[in-house]
Amino acid sequence: MAEVRFWDTSALVKVFDAREPDHRRARGLWSGPGSRRVRHASSILVAVEAVRKFYRAVPEEVGTLIEALETLDLIYLDDRVFPVALELARRSRAGGADTAIVATAVCIKRAAGEKVLLVTADSSQAELAGSEGLEVALLGVR
Repeated sequence: MAEVRFWDTSALVKVFDAREPDHRRARGLWSGPGSRRVRHASSILVAVEAVRKFYRAVPEEVGTLIEALETLDLIYLDDRVFPVALELARRSRAGGADTAIVATAVCIKRAAGEKVLLVTADSSQAELAGSEGLEVALLGVR
């Protein structure tokens, strides 16, 4: 069974911003030993959120982020993800975008039966992902 590392905005930012807590751990999950044998994926929402955050927080790294996004398998919100997002929204404490991001990861797991590791620094998102059978790497927050 293949592994998918599914990146949330909160974790992706940590990969490229050395000032972020848990930067080294995030960097290791992104490019450390074994990272080439996994599929790195994310939601298109994460791509937009991350670029927006980088323009404000670390504008000198926007180009690096955009190059990195080109290596991710970016999943669009479509007619497969939307019903799952609505299902999760009924019981989620996570915000709307975070719920949609988890729903996207859940769809990958359901469709392919792959091991999905959600990499996040958002505890409510991590809780929702865990309740859906996803593995979670919860990174530190400020």
